Amino acid sequence: MQQGIYAGDDGTPTNTVTTIADHTTISDRTGDTYTTKQRNPDINDNGTVVFVSNDGSAGQGVITGSGGATTTLYPTLDPFNNFTSHPVINNDGTSAFYGALDAGGAGIFRGNGGPPPAPFSTIVDSSGEFGLSIRRSPDMNISGTVVFNALLDGGGERISTGSGAGTNTIVDTNVDPFSSLGDAPSINDAGTVAFQGVHNTIGQGIFIDDGGLTTIADSTGAFSFFGGSPSINNNGLVAFRANLDGGGHGIFTGSDLIADLVIKTGDALFGSTLLGLNFGHHGLNDSGQIAFRYTLANFTQGIAIASAVPVVPEPATIALLGIGLVGLAGAAVRRKLKRKAKS
Repeated sequence: MQQGIYAGDDGTPTNTVTTIADHTTISDRTGDTYTTKQRNPDINDNGTVVFVSNDGSAGQGVITGSGGATTTLYPTLDPFNNFTSHPVINNDGTSAFYGALDAGGAGIFRGNGGPPPAPFSTIVDSSGEFGLSIRRSPDMNISGTVVFNALLDGGGERISTGSGAGTNTIVDTNVDPFSSLGDAPSINDAGTVAFQGVHNTIGQGIFIDDGGLTTIADSTGAFSFFGGSPSINNNGLVAFRANLDGGGHGIFTGSDLIADLVIKTGDALFGSTLLGLNFGHHGLNDSGQIAFRYTLANFTQGIAIASAVPVVPEPATIALLGIGLVGLAGAAVRRKLKRKAKS
């Protein structure tokens, strides 16, 4: 079975799937081939994908591609010896990633690659108050500002932003009314940060910080649990996955179970019934499209895109464009379903 990373669009009459990388296409600057483990890709608006790959012999690399030859931005040559599987890339083509250093320690770094040793900026490293407890899922905006979560050496947890010249605190459990914070905050181009956290008064919720704290949704209402991390786009829209007090789970864009519903378990989807879904903190774009993984009652699994399309004077219509993955080999079938949201 061949594994790889693929990109798909929603063009007509059939959906196009592009191979970004597989075991025959990825090579680092020494000519070695990465055969497996292309993990957790991120994509920018220009269609460039970044990911970490490792075959255990050629070493690891932070790699980009858009359907042709791939480029290794940073291989495991001096100063890096290991990379995490959650890199990000912005629309300028700059990547941010977590890496371990040959000299010891680790951190989050940012750069565009180049001939080794390629230049990079250090956003945060383990030489300071964060130690080795920096979470490995950063996000980055067009300005190159990176947001990340880290445990503090002295206790507590903090979400911070940085661009290479120190860090700025967004929320700190030692100061702010939170007992814990989500691993993977999200940031938009305006610098607004969305995150999941457990508030000391209202319990778990989804929050944004744009210079002041705003609650998007919390567990005092119909939501019982917020899984994963929220995503925020440049229009300020926030999407998140939440479990419901009455059972099941879904993707929402606010606290209203009807008006802010994108899709939930039990909904009809592609001729079957939705049993489960997952959504990540890079799953929302500026068009309001939301990418998620689904599992259906007929055992079909795949990736779908949900788009809220305003209809006047009717409520929003949700269009779901499915890319069904077969054996992880990237075979795709395009199907389209339109469903009116409940009013």
